[in-house]
Amino acid sequence: MSDPPPPTTSHILRPHHVNLLNLFLLTFLEFERTQPDALPPPFFAHIYRVLLRETAEVTEPKGYTALAAEIKKGPLGDLPASKDFNSKFALTPFRLSTTKEFTEMFERLPLLYDEKDEEEGSGKFIRRSLFGYFCRRCFLSFCKLSFTVRNLALPHAKYLVNQNQDYQIHKTSLDKKPLATGEAYAAFEKGLAVGDENIATENLRRFFEQHFHQGSDSLLHRLPPTERGAKPILNDIQPDLHPLEVLFDVQKLVQISNQQPLSASFEKIVQATGLYDHWLDVQRGAFVEAEQWGQHAVQSVVWNMHGSIQLAQVEENIVTAFTEVGGDDNNRLIVNLNRAYHRARQGKYEDAIAILLEPDVWCGLTLTQYHNWANKIWHIFALRASRRGQERQFSDFLKQRRPHGVYRAREYWFWSPTPLGSMVRDPIYEAMQMRHADQAHAWVEPLLKALWHAEFQGRYGLYRTALVILADVGLEFGMTQWCRRIIDEIMPQVISGAELEQRALACFTLARCIIASGDSSPEALRECLPYLSMAEADYATLEILRSLQDVQYLLSVVYHNLGMTAERDEAAVRHLRTEEERKKAATTILEPWVLEVWELVGDVGAALAAR
Repeated sequence: MSDPPPPTTSHILRPHHVNLLNLFLLTFLEFERTQPDALPPPFFAHIYRVLLRETAEVTEPKGYTALAAEIKKGPLGDLPASKDFNSKFALTPFRLSTTKEFTEMFERLPLLYDEKDEEEGSGKFIRRSLFGYFCRRCFLSFCKLSFTVRNLALPHAKYLVNQNQDYQIHKTSLDKKPLATGEAYAAFEKGLAVGDENIATENLRRFFEQHFHQGSDSLLHRLPPTERGAKPILNDIQPDLHPLEVLFDVQKLVQISNQQPLSASFEKIVQATGLYDHWLDVQRGAFVEAEQWGQHAVQSVVWNMHGSIQLAQVEENIVTAFTEVGGDDNNRLIVNLNRAYHRARQGKYEDAIAILLEPDVWCGLTLTQYHNWANKIWHIFALRASRRGQERQFSDFLKQRRPHGVYRAREYWFWSPTPLGSMVRDPIYEAMQMRHADQAHAWVEPLLKALWHAEFQGRYGLYRTALVILADVGLEFGMTQWCRRIIDEIMPQVISGAELEQRALACFTLARCIIASGDSSPEALRECLPYLSMAEADYATLEILRSLQDVQYLLSVVYHNLGMTAERDEAAVRHLRTEEERKKAATTILEPWVLEVWELVGDVGAALAAR
């Protein structure tokens, strides 16, 4: 079924609208503000019902005489306050007999919905109701009346000129220019979904040929630069610039290749937040609830890059607390995807999948959002398979079912030739790769450059990981005291467990530094035991079986040298059990629960496509 057409943007001011507007002013400004307890509640409720029925226009509009008679039928209409109300409404035709009184009535309308009016009883409660929208629409239609109509002395309100006659309206410059609509872009997405590239390309061209903005660069700065190696252009603050355009600049600044510190991204977020308030309060921009929480979703991503996981979770909680459950709000979807993947990185793979399989997460998604949702589930499976060493399950099942989206093999597997395009992550990856080949000492200079870029840009999560790798390389050169010192400096940030894999690697490396710097003395061996135990627990939670074996082997050696034979034997048994589990994982082609989850992902996609 095709989407319903958008509501009409035109409105005709008719004579019965003037009667209703006068009734609004009389009810909410004269009686409710000056005499809040004068009208009896049953009579007041009757007026509400009359106004609701007339403004909704579900029946034929009533003229002045019929409307006045309808109001008199209200309960308790014989009381003095009710009679006073009826007598004042009876004066409506005479009060609007000249242009002056007619104009003065319309000038009072903004008091019913103007957000600046903070007086008690000002009608603020109808600001975003059907009544408030009706009054504002009539006021805007009056402002568009021609000067001829404005200066015309009207003998009676019922003779108000009908605006069906177009020659009596002076159109503004904004009315003469066709503004951009979303129909062409919707057709582009539909063509893209069904695989018709001709329709998609043509409608995308039609969409960008529309008039978006008074300036010549509305959407120009969204496009990437055409010159190779050129940095993207940032938006300057302008009067008519939408705040989301400034927020979009954060996406340009967080790209590591732009070599900008993350503090610049936070400055842009502050600018976008201030511009958003100005957009609503001063420029009277349309309030869109999803735009209100966009800056919090962006902040969660930037804080995560900054290495402050707890602050990122605070921003994520703000988005999920105030956005609609089960809707298509992209802010809520991005937060849910990031939260689930972070939980998977902590070793809670099944919990992460369970979060994304909740109907509240996927039931309102569009097809484009569905691809992002399915892609994140696939990445969680790929992360688990790479950590457990399930290469057959990945190559025989997961790799062939990868949804459309970004996939970088280096994030999961060693010896991948395709770089990540990061001046920090690529050197770290290559140093770890060369470490497995006992050639890490040849990669010190690129690792030092990566450390400098990570520290300059404020990406402290990557900075801590690079420092641990550098300390591991330093052990090959006999720099034991220096290696231990640099890891000790970052352990207060690592030990919190915000990133279990980082903590496990840091604890394992620190334990080896303690042993090496202490010449394998009994005191050094005892000092390293808590770090080895923590590394073993973390690797067991993450199911990184190969690293878990290395820790268990070193732990059994330490126990042996300390004469702790019982603990040594237990560690040796755990080592053998891990070896058996690793061999079983390597030969596993497909786990039943993985197949069930992926079939459910397909069923969700079919249901959303048939919606």
